[in-house]
Amino acid sequence: RDLKVLLSLFVQQSEQCISKFYKMLTFRKKVLSETFKLASLGSALNNFKRGFADDSSLLKTPLYDFHVQHGGKMVPFAGWSMPVQYTEGVMESTINCRKNSALFDVSHMCGLTFKGKDALSFLESLVVGDIKSLQDGTGTLSVFTNETGGIIDDTVITKVNDNEAYLVVNAGCREKDITHIKKYLDKFSGDCDLIIHDDRGLLALQGPAAAEVL
Repeated sequence: RDLKVLLSLFVQQSEQCISKFYKMLTFRKKVLSETFKLASLGSALNNFKRGFADDSSLLKTPLYDFHVQHGGKMVPFAGWSMPVQYTEGVMESTINCRKNSALFDVSHMCGLTFKGKDALSFLESLVVGDIKSLQDGTGTLSVFTNETGGIIDDTVITKVNDNEAYLVVNAGCREKDITHIKKYLDKFSGDCDLIIHDDRGLLALQGPAAAEVL
């Protein structure tokens, strides 16, 4: 009987040791997994930083020198070198914009003109909205859609007149948007020309005093 008791205690202790050992291995596996994830993330971040180490490959707006001279902190954004903040800080700039007005350099965004007697008809085949019914000189927010109605990108459209419209599209979607537009413009039989304004800058004046300042 003593032998049976000893064997039983031995088995119990063995099972407890095996259980603890298994838990230790499981915990170690989790630690190694998380360590590997952190190492991979660190490597990815380093590669990301190295990819933007050389600013010479970034595009610059016409106001780039102005930003640098006035203490703008330049960062990569959609292939452009853009100011993320100035020396007075983000909070002061934000408060000033909300109380007064602020001028933003948005020259990285892409300006497009559709011109021709069928320009508005062509544009309405690409976006959502009744562009023809807009008053001259007024605009609307809209979206480019694909063949199934999915959104490709958003855009701001200004109707210049019955034969011309001006659009602004996002810098990060520029190539995708232009490719989509040209795909259907090549098939369009009406009178419509596409002009890409790479020779222009673009400014946005915002805030409650914007109209007064302008």
